[in-house]
Amino acid sequence: LAQDSPPPGSCTLSTTDSALNLGKSATNDYTALSSAQPTTVTAARNSRDQLWLYYPNSYDLSSGSGTIDMSYTGKGVFSWNVSLSGLNNTFVNAFPNIQYGRDAYSGGVSDVEGQPPQFPVQLSTLSSLPVDTAYSLTGTITGSRDIDVLFDQWVSTQADTIITNVPSSTTLEVGVFPYFSFDIGYDGSLVKTFVEPVTLNGSSTNMSFYEYSANGGFSIFFYAVPGQEVASGEIAFDMLDFLNEAVKISGNSGYEWLQAETLGTEFGENADQNFSFEVTRFAFQQVPLTC
Repeated sequence: LAQDSPPPGSCTLSTTDSALNLGKSATNDYTALSSAQPTTVTAARNSRDQLWLYYPNSYDLSSGSGTIDMSYTGKGVFSWNVSLSGLNNTFVNAFPNIQYGRDAYSGGVSDVEGQPPQFPVQLSTLSSLPVDTAYSLTGTITGSRDIDVLFDQWVSTQADTIITNVPSSTTLEVGVFPYFSFDIGYDGSLVKTFVEPVTLNGSSTNMSFYEYSANGGFSIFFYAVPGQEVASGEIAFDMLDFLNEAVKISGNSGYEWLQAETLGTEFGENADQNFSFEVTRFAFQQVPLTC
C-alpha cells in the first residue's frame, strides 16, 4: 500500500524514512519516576530535517523502578525495551511511541515536519491515507499482562491548535488497535463491527474491528477482534477509512484536521512489565483527491 517515494508526476506525499535508515542514531533511556522527555530523530544528511519524534510517555507512572530504553539505530530498526517493577495499579501507566507530525505531548514544541507528508492535513482533501508498518511485540505479553499496540490519532476542528492529549469537543481521539490484551476489557460502548481490507504479511484479507465510542463520544476506538489480532507482523491498510468512520460516529463533522500519525504500546494494571517492541517499517502516504 505505502511506497518509499511517490511515482513520477504524482502529488502523493510519502514518508522518505519508511525503512528507518535515513536518520542519525539516537537513544532515550527513561528511568522510572524521572521526567520523561521526547527525542527527535534528524536526517543523517541534514540535521534540519526532523524525521520522527519518540517519547517514553510515562504519564501515569507514580511508583516503581526500572527503565524504558528507546533507540533509533539508523539501520532499519526503531525499538524500545520495557523493564519495570513495583508499578502503581492504573489502567495505563505509559504509552511509549513514535510519531510524525504535530506533537500531542509538548504543546507543539516538538513538532516534526522533515518528511513530505504535511500535518495538520484536512481529511476532506484526501482520497486515501495508506499506512504500512512492520513490528514485533515480544516478552511477557500474555496472561495478566495488560498491553496493546495502538495507532493513536487526534483530529481537531481547527488546523492550528495546541493538542492537549485530552479528547474534547474540539479534538477527537481515534485509536486503532491491531493488538489489545487488557483484563478490564474494551473502553466505552460497542457501536458495531467495522471491517477493513488489509494486507497482512503480504496477503490481502479482511480484518474485523470492534468499534467503540468512549469518553462521551470524544474517543472512537477500533479493536481487532480476538483471533485476528496482530502482536507481530506487517500490516498495511487505509487509515482514512477509520478516521472518516470515527468522525461520522462522533456526530461532529467539524472534526477535520488530522494532526499526526502515532504508533506505540500502552501498558498498565500490572506491577511488573517486561517486553520489547521493535519496528522495522513505518510508512504512510497522503494521497490527495486532486493535485
